[in-house]
Amino acid sequence: MAHPRHIAFVISSLGLGGAERALVDLANRLAARGHELTVLTLEGSGQESFFPLRPEVRRLCLDLKRPSMGLVSGVLANLGRVRALRRTLRDVKPDAVLGFIDTTNVLTLLACLGLGVRVVVAERSVPGVHPVGRLWSALRRLTYPLAAAVVVQSRDALMRLSPLARRKAVVLPNAVARPDHTAPAPPPDLPPELPPSLPKNAQLVLALGRLSPEKNLDALVRAFAALAPKYPGLLLALVGEGPERARLAALAQELGLADRVLLPGAAKNPAPWLAQAQLFVLPSRYEGFPNALCEAMAHSRAVIATDCPGGVADIVRHGQNGWLLPVCCGDGLAPALAEAMNTLLADPALRTRLGLRASEVLERFHPEAILARWEELLVGKAPAARPGG
Repeated sequence: MAHPRHIAFVISSLGLGGAERALVDLANRLAARGHELTVLTLEGSGQESFFPLRPEVRRLCLDLKRPSMGLVSGVLANLGRVRALRRTLRDVKPDAVLGFIDTTNVLTLLACLGLGVRVVVAERSVPGVHPVGRLWSALRRLTYPLAAAVVVQSRDALMRLSPLARRKAVVLPNAVARPDHTAPAPPPDLPPELPPSLPKNAQLVLALGRLSPEKNLDALVRAFAALAPKYPGLLLALVGEGPERARLAALAQELGLADRVLLPGAAKNPAPWLAQAQLFVLPSRYEGFPNALCEAMAHSRAVIATDCPGGVADIVRHGQNGWLLPVCCGDGLAPALAEAMNTLLADPALRTRLGLRASEVLERFHPEAILARWEELLVGKAPAARPGG
């Protein structure tokens, strides 16, 4: 293990999201290895972390997330964020700083100019695909080469970086932890992860994650509608929260499926849903390195995913450990999803075979191996760029 160091993480918030979950997991694992961890969030102190931090991990809430009215106001607000972040980092005196997510990475790199501290930034989505705006895209191109290392999650994301940033880039996927089947039951004052009305042996198609436009869940609802008459006991569960919730509920109502499309909200422990599911489906338009997909595969679920920009193709091998579909525009994806779902639902042996191979992600993305590489990046020597994770 590397000699213990003080490492500061910088992220906008610690709400519900894949990047937030990955940061909390990394902070907890580094703290367990003896490093001192401080997590700086731009949000205020009223926002609790959706994913629990270890008690020894210090969190500082900078309360810098306020809406800006217009371009000038936005520029001035971000200059203020850079100054406040710089003052805080001077006080904290970390040995290394890790920025998480595009715009926060830019602010972190600017705040650390001249401080003499090692700065690593983690790009959690797909550069040039995930929209951040022209100004932030230009600032990313200018600032990323200043980092000691730029961490991306897939080979596709690596090739989408600017040539200068690519020289500093390392492909480092998320760790995939073994499912904890011995986890204690939630306290009695918390709602159950599975609705009491859900039949114990119900057939379930599951999507897990943020309900946002890039997840393309409307295509999944339409595909489910095409299959519903053939599988009268089949249910679709969209487990998560986000801005698309009302639109997805309205679509289910319009298709006459309000009682068969479940929208139970976010689940801190998705294991009961994964244990119940026959299929896991990820119909996204783009993905960084989807935690939910990896978690489903770790639970030996058969998965269907789109071969979208980002890390999915680094995880799923079509016909071996899952089912890959091309990303289609317009209404083209729903029929392809319905056909793939029907193929797997009608063939339990195929589902079992894919699920057994899917669990190999536990070895390919083993937490100890991923953690060792993070330690090398944050407290060791700067590595040469590597094209694979």
